[in-house]
Amino acid sequence: MINLNGDRLTVSPGAPAGLLDVGSNATIVGTGPWDSLQLTLSVFDAFDLLGIREIAGSVRLSNGIAIGSKVLINEVEIAEIDIPDAGVLFFTFNGNASTSAVETLIRALTYQNISPQADLVLERSIGLDLADLGGGRVTAAFLTAAVAPQVTMAGPFVLTAGDDIFTGDASAEIFQATQTSLNPGDQLDGAGGNDTLELYGGGNFDLSMLAKFESIETILGSPFYDNITIDSAQLASVTVIDSNGGAFGDQVSLVGGDLDLSTIAIANFTSIVLATPDATITLSDLDTAKLIKGRDAGNNTLTLNLAQGTLSDSDRDVIHGNGIETIVSNGVTTTHWGPKLAAIEADIVTAVEGTAVFIDALGDATLTGENGEFLLLRLLISGATLDPNDVLGIDESGPVSLDAGLTVNSVVSVDVYRTSIPIGTIAFLDNHGFTISLNAQADDTTLPSLIHALTYTRKLGSTSGALTVSLSIKDQLGLDSVAHVNVDPPGTTPPPAGNAAPTGLSLSGSIIDELALNGAVVGSFSQQDPNAGDTFTYTLLDSSGGRFAIVNGKLAVADGIRLDFEQAASHQVAVRVTDQGGKSLDRSFTINLGDVASEISLGTARDDVLVGGGGNDRFSGGAGVDVLTGGAGADRLSGGLGRDVLTGGGGGDIFVFDSAVARKKNSNIDKIAEFSVRDDSICLENAIFKALGKKGSAAKPAKLGNDAFWKGTKAHDASDRIIYNDRKGVLYYDEDGNGTKVAIQIATLSKKLKMTAKDFFIV
Repeated sequence: MINLNGDRLTVSPGAPAGLLDVGSNATIVGTGPWDSLQLTLSVFDAFDLLGIREIAGSVRLSNGIAIGSKVLINEVEIAEIDIPDAGVLFFTFNGNASTSAVETLIRALTYQNISPQADLVLERSIGLDLADLGGGRVTAAFLTAAVAPQVTMAGPFVLTAGDDIFTGDASAEIFQATQTSLNPGDQLDGAGGNDTLELYGGGNFDLSMLAKFESIETILGSPFYDNITIDSAQLASVTVIDSNGGAFGDQVSLVGGDLDLSTIAIANFTSIVLATPDATITLSDLDTAKLIKGRDAGNNTLTLNLAQGTLSDSDRDVIHGNGIETIVSNGVTTTHWGPKLAAIEADIVTAVEGTAVFIDALGDATLTGENGEFLLLRLLISGATLDPNDVLGIDESGPVSLDAGLTVNSVVSVDVYRTSIPIGTIAFLDNHGFTISLNAQADDTTLPSLIHALTYTRKLGSTSGALTVSLSIKDQLGLDSVAHVNVDPPGTTPPPAGNAAPTGLSLSGSIIDELALNGAVVGSFSQQDPNAGDTFTYTLLDSSGGRFAIVNGKLAVADGIRLDFEQAASHQVAVRVTDQGGKSLDRSFTINLGDVASEISLGTARDDVLVGGGGNDRFSGGAGVDVLTGGAGADRLSGGLGRDVLTGGGGGDIFVFDSAVARKKNSNIDKIAEFSVRDDSICLENAIFKALGKKGSAAKPAKLGNDAFWKGTKAHDASDRIIYNDRKGVLYYDEDGNGTKVAIQIATLSKKLKMTAKDFFIV
């Protein structure tokens, strides 16, 4: 419905009823058929009357405002009055209620106040709901009726419904206007003197749209609700903006980027609202600063120049909580950004009978904000009726888990790199939805996983129509971000002509252990598609460098050795789902790796790079030129064939030489980086280094004899087998000591190490 919502009627006590559709132009966008119309006063007493203005030949009631009275439009009965109680007027339509006839009825609806109190001043909020034949709410309008003594504006500068051009002189002029008399073509110039603009009847007074507004020093509101909009240039001459009461939640709306309020007294308003992003506000009064709201105008800065004292932390929290992102006061700058949900607002989800569907259909919702500051997550369902068969929930097949299911006090946890992190507790649960109280671990890493897991299930027997699901995230200062998702019931929207592309693609899992075995399943794919009975195929557009593959409709590990948490904690894959008609949808997924405490990898024939963490890792490089790094634990590293680089890191590490020695120059010579004589050791496989003897095994290593080790450039007697050239940092194996056979280099180490036979073991 258009041309009705927000209309404002002003009547005097005891005066004739006024039309709620002030412009007599309410229009319904739709064709029906129509079921009912309800008019409701939110607050009322015996003097408030809702009614219908009868118009000869157009609108007639068979028995006035009474139960059973017929409503005739152009002498055709279209409705019957079912409820004429105080504060409510309810009509039930019949088959003659065409859209044009219903519009005529709406345009004839009235409000009257018959109080004998001549100086009565009050406002009434009136709601209008139009429902379709199924009983579902189709549209709503919210109206205001203001009651006040009759005031006659008089003087040379009373604005009219047309375009007015008024210019004052050196005296103090008074300009007078109502909401409906302000027009874009109006030009107001006070010239000299202390001039005043008086506003009458309440409502939305948009001064920013005027062609000219200059040299007017005072703006005085009405006794009713006033929302006065003014831009930064118009503020240049203004010294006072007074709501003239403030009992109805009056507000000033400021338009423009550079807003200087430091010399303006703003009185009796409930709020001062920023209407333009990137605004900079300058002022000197703390009480005024606390009234400024910036929630709908981001990237704003408030500069508060206090004559005395400093701005306290609690005052800063109040101002930040009103949506002011940056505060500069007395040389101290603080910032606070509220939560911001993205890529979910106005999403459309189609319900599937008896099956949970994700609220974030595409799984791409994002959240930003101040980590550690998130307070509440609310998921609520709304619609014409609340059916117990419409259920909101949390999917636990992926990284999110509930320790007691969807019940009050159940702890909500998110699995991050194989660590279960509790991020909140279910604080409230009913048929509308649920609220989760969040803790400091609920951040922009863990919360998106929870958002992606939110579901709606339409159980068998549900009679509800289209629904709206609202998701909100609130932080500690009260700032929130709200997104609305439309849920269409199955079968209510006809399938599109021909074949339609899939509309959603989800992956049930998003985490896999590092170094997982090839073939290990990450998760299963599921999709949404407008066409019933479609079949689907999945294609990897980006396999993250061959790390993943699709096997039987599931995402699986293809090259687990390249899944190393210490090198990259997550990877991206891109997937295309294609229906049997050839239409497709592309989506990207983030796959997180679980950090394995003690890693074991045998490597491949390729050039492998393996990095350990804090555990006791066991790495073998295989046949390539490998780089193996142990990390902080007591690690066991074997390069295998090729010229490998081995780094133990902290802890007592073991470097294993268990592959063929380098018979050719510069082949199979490993580099041991950061060898610690105090902590580390080198193990030599006796099946390869045969001259060391047969003693020793991996289970029971044997110590290298003192006579078998020599530090120097070459062997000095027949018993030397392992020779360390400390000047070059080269380690040799010599199978016959100072005999005729040439020593073979097996590794390079740091120079000048205080190595002894105690650093070597035979296995």
